[in-house]
Amino acid sequence: MSKIAIIDSAETFSRYLGRVISALGYETEHAPDIEAGFALIKAYQPDLVISEMYFPNHSGLDLCEKLKKDHCTADIPIIIVSTDGTSGKIRQAVQAGCADYLTKPMTVGEVHQMLQRNLPFAAKRRAIRLNISKDVVLVAGGRRIETRTATLGEGGMLVRTDSDVFHIGVPLDIALWLGPSGEPLMLSGEVIYVSEPAGPLSQRGVGIKFTTISREVADQLAQYMEQAVS
Repeated sequence: MSKIAIIDSAETFSRYLGRVISALGYETEHAPDIEAGFALIKAYQPDLVISEMYFPNHSGLDLCEKLKKDHCTADIPIIIVSTDGTSGKIRQAVQAGCADYLTKPMTVGEVHQMLQRNLPFAAKRRAIRLNISKDVVLVAGGRRIETRTATLGEGGMLVRTDSDVFHIGVPLDIALWLGPSGEPLMLSGEVIYVSEPAGPLSQRGVGIKFTTISREVADQLAQYMEQAVS
C-alpha cells in the first residue's frame, strides 16, 4: 500500500484530504508545519508528499527544495496544494522541483487523478474506486446472493462471498443500495476476476465490472462517491 504524507496547517482540509486518500486505498500521515513535515518524511519515507504552499514562516517550495537536496528524500514526488492557482505560483513550484500543483478546494476525482499521475502503478486506473461497504444483491443464473461491497467504483465493485456461483464471465443483475433506505440502483455487470480467500476466516473476492448503466444511475453513483468522504 502506498504511503502519503500530508503537510498542511489547515485541520479541516487535512482531515478531508486524509479521508479521501484513505478511501481511495492508501495510507496517510499528517504534519501541521514544515519542520514537523520534514521530520515525518524522513522517518515515514512516504511514496508521495502533499504540501500546502503557504505557512507562517515558510512555504511548500522551501520543503520541496529541502527534500530535493537530501539523497534520502530526493526522489519522493512533492505535490503543492494552494488556493492560489496563478500561473506564476505554478511555475515557481515546477522550478523548485515539485511534481504537481493542485488548487483548493479539490474534488475526490481530482485527488484520484493526481495520485494516478504521480504514483507508480502497473496499470493506471481511470475510474475512481473507494473503500465503501454497501448492501448489494447479485442475481446470477437464477440465484440471488445478498452481500456487501468491499470497494465501489464508477466502473465496478469488489464483493466478498462464499458463494460458488461466481466465475469469470458470469453475467449479473445488480441492486445496489447507497443509502440506509429507499430504492436501490439497478445495474448489470459481469464477473471479471475471482480471488481465493486470504485466510481461513476470509471470503473469496469477486471483481465485477458494470456493463449496463443508465446516465441517471451513473450520475447518482458519481455524486454519491464524491459526497461519501466529504
